[in-house]
Amino acid sequence: MNDGDGFGSMESMSRSWSRSSSKSASSSGSDCEGVANSILKIGQYATTWAGTFSHANLPVILKFPRSSPMAQTLFDTEVYLYGLLSDVATDTIPHFYGCFSLEDGPVLVLENAGRSLKGEFWEDDKEALSLVERINIFGMLQTLHKNGISHNDFYPRNVIRRKSGNFCVIDFQLADTDHVCLEGYMCEELSSVQRALKLNETNVMFNE
Repeated sequence: MNDGDGFGSMESMSRSWSRSSSKSASSSGSDCEGVANSILKIGQYATTWAGTFSHANLPVILKFPRSSPMAQTLFDTEVYLYGLLSDVATDTIPHFYGCFSLEDGPVLVLENAGRSLKGEFWEDDKEALSLVERINIFGMLQTLHKNGISHNDFYPRNVIRRKSGNFCVIDFQLADTDHVCLEGYMCEELSSVQRALKLNETNVMFNE
């Protein structure tokens, strides 16, 4: 890999992780050694790997920020929001194990909860989502907004279908943390996703 991330080749790597004192972490236990097995995504601000916690052979997702100030700011926001949602809306996100430190920087560690939905936009509906599923997905976005969070990248690629069939949301690096929906009005993100999911006001009221 030669795009400037500095994590070596796409071969697996083994590193010891120590819980970072400057970040919130919800993981338990002190044995945090793990292996990053394969790259899932090389993004503008971070690289995402699939890996495992070695001591439990537990599949996880690892997110490494790039070295730029903007990348670090977005990473810090995402760590903060995963920590916040772990307390107030656990079901909307994969389990957040915490932010850990490596010699060359931090890594965010999440449960490998399932697979992203297909399709670039909700209108594509490559998953043939049922009405109940669309209501549940919209409900997660409503929950984020009720907690002051505007996701700003709420597309199928950032919604995970769990093995149980339920859903959770990922990728909060572009999110706003001080969002307020005016009482009696639906904000731009909610209204655009509502239209894309082909939900009417009755469906939305049912989910509130």
